[in-house]
Amino acid sequence: SDQYVPRLRIYPHALRDENAYYDPNRHALVFGYFPSREDPGGLTMPGGTVFTCQSFDIVAHETTHALLHGLHRYYFDASNPDVFAFHEAFADAVALFQHFSHHDVVRDQIAKGPGRLSTGGHLGNLAVQFGQATAHRGGLRKYVNVSPDPALFRTTLEPHDRGAILMAAIFRAYLNIYEHRVKDLFRIASGGTGVMPDGAIHPDLVNRLTDEAVKAARHITTMCVRALDYVPPVDITFGEYLRALITADYDLVQNDTRNYRVAVIDAFRAWGIYPSDVNVLAETALRWRPLAHGATASLQELLASMNFDDWTINASRREVFCRMTENAILFRDWLVKNAEHLADSAQQLGLYVSGHELQSIPRNGDGFPKFQIHSIRPCRRIGPDGQQRFDLVAELVQRRAGYLDPELQKLVDEAPTPWSFSEIDQQKTQRPRAPIHDFWFRGGCTLIIDPKTAEIRYAIYKSVTSSERLARQREYEATGAFPSLASTYYSEGRNPFAMLHAAD
Repeated sequence: SDQYVPRLRIYPHALRDENAYYDPNRHALVFGYFPSREDPGGLTMPGGTVFTCQSFDIVAHETTHALLHGLHRYYFDASNPDVFAFHEAFADAVALFQHFSHHDVVRDQIAKGPGRLSTGGHLGNLAVQFGQATAHRGGLRKYVNVSPDPALFRTTLEPHDRGAILMAAIFRAYLNIYEHRVKDLFRIASGGTGVMPDGAIHPDLVNRLTDEAVKAARHITTMCVRALDYVPPVDITFGEYLRALITADYDLVQNDTRNYRVAVIDAFRAWGIYPSDVNVLAETALRWRPLAHGATASLQELLASMNFDDWTINASRREVFCRMTENAILFRDWLVKNAEHLADSAQQLGLYVSGHELQSIPRNGDGFPKFQIHSIRPCRRIGPDGQQRFDLVAELVQRRAGYLDPELQKLVDEAPTPWSFSEIDQQKTQRPRAPIHDFWFRGGCTLIIDPKTAEIRYAIYKSVTSSERLARQREYEATGAFPSLASTYYSEGRNPFAMLHAAD
């Protein structure tokens, strides 16, 4: 949001319904309660009240939705089947890996395994009580004992089910990492065979395996969160998230001695998740490429004038918000003057900054295409060996009116003069009113900047001028699993998270 939000509101008993969701309009977590439909013998007595606000998994999941929306607001607009699915998968990932912060629970599962995490138990299940109370016969979603099926990714569109594929790939990567970390312990305990004998395993081994399981979970969670700074600001796909995972991890830990990146790539391959813009599923090919034009003296002067010192958890959130807004204005002014220098026709920024075509992009009073600096923020990372990296992350977004009719799109794009896209704009500029658009088509980029050298290390962009992307979104808006999500939900004031999370 462009307005300062002091806190996230929580409504623990908001509705009598089998639902819980994040409400971006109220900046609130909304939890429901309902009578259980479970058969006797489960976690909840038949007809007993289930409070979703008391579920560790549900609270973690919905809170993650709120945090992700605050960081990437345009992931609220489902421009392709992966966008909402990514929201669900990432929220599941945070909730699921939080299980491993409970050492006693992990230790109990390791002892029952014995030693294996892929054999079942609650560690790989989400919202078990909720699932049983709503007659799902187990956890609401399950990520253990799930065999990869690449065909599912090509045919599954429902956001929860599609998101479960991404989460299953991430969890498979975690299991591979865990198995790699403990294989020496299994060899020692089994006399070199790697096959554990029947019966209980020694408590000391249980403790060592638990430590490795917890550590691996913490590392994979950090990888997932760190990658959020390396994704495009709009229209994310699972393949781009894979590239973000690999690039972010390489940036901090270039020597992958534990084969974490190998495990991630292998897991995505097993589930048939590939980036569309690489032809080799190898680490060097998956890493994002630097911007063609790097540092400039003017950018170095600009960054030196910005204050990023007091961005700690103890800082005033209002002051940080105001400072980030001021920095965004300064950065936008600099970018308007230097965009042509940074990249030819600003293509590597994903923006359209000058010219008389593409009049479907709203213009300012001077006739120049509008764009927005969503944020420019510092990012401090600490690696496993204590190494640190400090970058600035800037998100640039531009929108373009999209039409389901390609001929109408061409007519609006090639108009001789700019259009107005609102009554207020029409009154200010006296421009002709554009035909009502069917959806907003967005482009832009995420810039990773070294503040010391002013080098733009990465420009992760989705071009607003791309006719191919526009055609894909047009098809999705017309025929996708959630047709015209943005226009439907916004125009009617409904919340897609509430609809997505409603129980069947």
